[in-house]
Amino acid sequence: MARCFGTWLGTIGIRYFIQRQPFADKNKIFLLGHSLGAQLALQQAAKDKRVAGVVDMSGCFVLPTNAITAMPPVLILHGKRDVVVPVTREQALIAVLKRVHSQYEEHIFSQGDHAFNHVDFDELVRYTNAFLDSHQRVGTTVE
Repeated sequence: MARCFGTWLGTIGIRYFIQRQPFADKNKIFLLGHSLGAQLALQQAAKDKRVAGVVDMSGCFVLPTNAITAMPPVLILHGKRDVVVPVTREQALIAVLKRVHSQYEEHIFSQGDHAFNHVDFDELVRYTNAFLDSHQRVGTTVE
């Protein structure tokens, strides 16, 4: 995982995305990812102040977190029965968010696994929409 992580992180390419998408709001970039996608989103947000928030679905930090000094708001969605990325990894993420005084919201689904089986899809959408609605008004400014 760590060997290829830098290459995968390069695929996010926010600068490319903003320049190529006329509908993208440079002041309100939110990243949503599941599993590896969430891990990449969290790492990108830790180093790029243009990211206004992250929806983390079954993700965690992979690389060392000692150098992280700021994070945008994070919505954590995770299944308690996840054996691919155990919920204990989310606890380590929360420790980082607390250390850097980042806002976060956590929802652990007691019957959910890594793929969110046995979790109501509409509930995931409600949590995500509420998070985006509450944080998109704040946003960050791209310089």
